[in-house]
Amino acid sequence: MKKICFLIILSIFTFIHHSFAQQPGYVITQTNDTIKCIVKNGLFGSTKYQLQNGDFKKITKKSIKEYQLTSDSSVYIIQYPDEEDVPEFLQWVERGKINLYQQISSSGTYNASTNMTTNSSTNTWYISKNDSALILLKTNGWFTFGGGSHKERETTYLEMISDDPKVLADLKQANSFGFKTIRKYIKQYNQDAAEKK
Repeated sequence: MKKICFLIILSIFTFIHHSFAQQPGYVITQTNDTIKCIVKNGLFGSTKYQLQNGDFKKITKKSIKEYQLTSDSSVYIIQYPDEEDVPEFLQWVERGKINLYQQISSSGTYNASTNMTTNSSTNTWYISKNDSALILLKTNGWFTFGGGSHKERETTYLEMISDDPKVLADLKQANSFGFKTIRKYIKQYNQDAAEKK
């Protein structure tokens, strides 16, 4: 009996904690109105936000230009990742003088002989400096369309941070062009740039 009471009390406290600990996200409309609200990913990739009346509304590129998920505080913003004029919501990974954006594309392949589906995802990072156009920086995909060769993209990255000699020297010493290294040095670059203001 004591165990059951303990489990019930624990469940109630857990529910209360999650109810009050959840920080609201936000959406920014195309008319620049900011609405604090619950924002969550729905089934099948649709993202929705909850209106004050309790109804959920789907986030679309026509109505929303930026949003923050309630669950993990990830921020997504409309950007033009390719040379086409087709906007996409990209995750805003690092924000500052240099911005880093992430796009994750998922795909599935069905194999009739094994009756199995194989799912895969491609992680692509884009970079911009001083709000310039996005440049493809890195991807784990097999094929890269646009953005130049691996060496050309790495050179572009080095050129973007070259006005901070310390970060450039640290990056060259690290001798890596991996996702974690890229993010680490963009973060360091942005911190240095903010301190200089």
